[in-house]
Amino acid sequence: MIIDHFDKYPLLTQKQIDFELFKRIFCLVRDKQHITLEGFKEIVAIKSSLNKGLSEELKHVFPDVTALPRPMFQPTKIFNSHWISGFTSGDGGVLSKYL
Repeated sequence: MIIDHFDKYPLLTQKQIDFELFKRIFCLVRDKQHITLEGFKEIVAIKSSLNKGLSEELKHVFPDVTALPRPMFQPTKIFNSHWISGFTSGDGGVLSKYL
């Protein structure tokens, strides 16, 4: 399962926060809390903190939903040269921010 993979090998960038929020939504759906209005509103609140937030349509449909505060990402030093090599192959422009 993808969640098990990223729990075992956490992301080392801001995307880790998005993963943690996604995982919260996954758990709500897994536990069938999405079928209640309260559970669904919680999912919408979490979604509002993900990436681009809520669409204008969702903001209109759920005007009373408050966005969850987005946790701060705390980067760690990277000591694995293979990770650095792969990261720079994909997007070397932001590497210096984490070293």
